[in-house]
Amino acid sequence: MDTSYPDDMTIPQVRKALHQLRAAWAENSPNSVFYPSKLLSNGMSMETFALAQVSGSHKKRHSKSKQNK
Repeated sequence: MDTSYPDDMTIPQVRKALHQLRAAWAENSPNSVFYPSKLLSNGMSMETFALAQVSGSHKKRHSKSKQNK
């Protein structure tokens, strides 16, 4: 499938993970430090999810540019 989200996740799961990631970052302060190794509700670490999301977006963008040539 040509999507930007991780292969083993549905769109609602991706949205939920993104929400959790954004909420954790919004709470970031000297008293409440943001830890990318913290687990999301699906058991994936924030850093693993973020890398999969960025990699998927990159792959999708490059596949589109190859199709347009």
